[in-house]
Amino acid sequence: MHHTYIKRGLLCMGLWLLTISTVLAADPAAHVTALSGSVTAALERDLEVRALSQDDPVFVGDTVATGVNSRARLRFTDGGALTLRPVSRLLIESYQYSGDVTQDTQVQRLIRGGLRAVTGAVGDAQQESYRLHTPVTTIGIRGTEFRLRFCRRDWGDCMDLQHIGIDPPPDGLYTQTLVGTLSVGEVIVPAGQAAFTNLDGVTFLLDAPPAILTLDPSLGDNPFAEDTDDSAERGVEVMPAGADQPIDPSERSPLQLALETSLGADGREVFYIPAQPPSMQWVDCQ
Repeated sequence: MHHTYIKRGLLCMGLWLLTISTVLAADPAAHVTALSGSVTAALERDLEVRALSQDDPVFVGDTVATGVNSRARLRFTDGGALTLRPVSRLLIESYQYSGDVTQDTQVQRLIRGGLRAVTGAVGDAQQESYRLHTPVTTIGIRGTEFRLRFCRRDWGDCMDLQHIGIDPPPDGLYTQTLVGTLSVGEVIVPAGQAAFTNLDGVTFLLDAPPAILTLDPSLGDNPFAEDTDDSAERGVEVMPAGADQPIDPSERSPLQLALETSLGADGREVFYIPAQPPSMQWVDCQ
């Protein structure tokens, strides 16, 4: 019996190491070129969460997560780049760049939060090869720089505007095209214009870019210019250290619950990746 447990443990460790080695052997889709705060990545629900640092690789299948008062900039191998604002989750569903326009592709899924992006060679060569899925619609590009942010107040999103006297806007996706042209669902958004997509997936052009985009320093030209933790002054609730440990659901605040789960575009629950990685990761070998 004792030998059986040892063999089972060795087999489990071997499978875990094989999985990790496979990840490390894969070609990265992007690298972290700048970050502040707690930023993590994980390939699947049961794999160990990796804390990201400067110059670390990011792979296809990774979900990159930024914590409160945290942000990260990724540079893709085709020259494209994006910056994730605080409390965001981005899944890199597929990515290939070889210079062959018939094979190259870039598909990402914003699970929650917001980002600012500049497309690279993949989108420039074949516009149909670039897609960004969001909880309410799909974004396409035509040689584009853009920014967007998704709001769900019952997830605790978009409450940070209150510290500058702006009420949280209606739930949905806010998008602004900075350069080029963006397709938000079926709606074309030219440079300088903005759009709003409600939770039913209906998109409307806006008369002017909304404050949720223009006043968000994380989506500005230099999102890393000021990295001060002024959340207490702004009345923003911050998850305490160790909040990634199991907590009785009855003791969680609405914001903590919002940080721990979100819904994908198809309504399925998307697993939570902690912004602060745990010190240990248990692997169930039963």
